[in-house]
Amino acid sequence: MTSDTLLAAAAARAGITENANALPLGRSLYGYWARADVLNALLGDGAAAALQTANWEEWSDFVETLSAWMAEPKAATVTLSGTDYTLPDARPGSLTATGVFAAPLDRASGYTAALLAADGTYTADALTGPLNGVYSAVTLEWDNMAADGGEGIFRRAKLTDLLAEYGADTCNGLVLVPFKCQLDDSDLTAEDYNAEGLLNYPVLADVGSIAINAGTSADGLKAAKSAALWLYSNGAGEDALTETLGVVTPWNTAAGTTAVTAMQVQQVGTGILPGVALDTAAADALTANELTLQDSEKHTKAERTAFVDAALAALGAE
Repeated sequence: MTSDTLLAAAAARAGITENANALPLGRSLYGYWARADVLNALLGDGAAAALQTANWEEWSDFVETLSAWMAEPKAATVTLSGTDYTLPDARPGSLTATGVFAAPLDRASGYTAALLAADGTYTADALTGPLNGVYSAVTLEWDNMAADGGEGIFRRAKLTDLLAEYGADTCNGLVLVPFKCQLDDSDLTAEDYNAEGLLNYPVLADVGSIAINAGTSADGLKAAKSAALWLYSNGAGEDALTETLGVVTPWNTAAGTTAVTAMQVQQVGTGILPGVALDTAAADALTANELTLQDSEKHTKAERTAFVDAALAALGAE
């Protein structure tokens, strides 16, 4: 990128000073997304904020209680962030979901907390504890997943995924709950993070990259380079990234034109976890590893060990 005049200008805008083969498209909030009106109908005002800061024990108990409630609605109390909330004795009309979780649109970004907990140290010693925590989160999802690809109350995804699938109008009523893993302080190698922060802050995950096919025609290369520069240096191009696609640009701007993108702006200015870079092969391998748990009924120590070993291999841990 830096060897070409036009692309070098775009790369500089993205903060790339050394040679690179692609330009970063941007970043997007990642975690569990749910409709605010459904959460309010189920638990009352303030529940969404309480879910965001709930610890692992509260979160996992809530998920299992909610799953049982969906099968047979009756008043039930759950504790979130130290406060009790009561599920109603009948399904509210706004609830159309058939399970607690819908199938994730993105799985690999969920490993950010584990990798940050390991302080970027890709070794079995550093990663085994955090990956055990991811295993607990993934099996909790599978055990409480809507059947046959049905609708869930929560869906793990990046905001850009949801905007592409449902559109801004539908997404404007969503709230974000961080991806919860079963972590404790003994799992942490990093001094910059604690278990509470890794549970309670959402991830700002990489969305993708812009690459140009070097084998295309001279006219095609010129047009592609001009388009990349337009995205990175023109006001209308930036609007296409932040407002149409819903990304946070590499130079840290995001649109606040809709309720859901305004939330992204607010989060970027407060507490987020920086996304970690995974190549396509690692992301695909981590996703495939999660899918092996789909039909599991008994979560054994051997199953957990196999899951962690496969995740370590996917990450290239030594």
